[in-house]
Amino acid sequence: MSYISSSSLTKHSLTHSTMRPYPCDLCDKSFTREYNLQEHQWVHTGNKRYPCDVCEKSYTKKCNLTKHQEIRHMGEILNPQDVCEILFDTIKTGPIFVDLNGEDTIPEN
Repeated sequence: MSYISSSSLTKHSLTHSTMRPYPCDLCDKSFTREYNLQEHQWVHTGNKRYPCDVCEKSYTKKCNLTKHQEIRHMGEILNPQDVCEILFDTIKTGPIFVDLNGEDTIPEN
């Protein structure tokens, strides 16, 4: 990859490094970027900024809301021809866990 600035290259290089200079104060996770730490801390604070338009669930990350909508509300928000592509993407990106109450839980970072 190429970058316009050396600072961008340095930030990107951290993703390939074992250095994680941003540790979480509340658990043992650490991150390569400050923003990723801040996003992770929403898990601890319960700050769920992304509500579902179809039901009352909300999520700390937009990608988790999107995955919820794809799995739970597929027929309500998507065209039928998109279903196969979404199911294939879900297989590639990893499992969605379903608890006994039938609610999807997506592992948080």
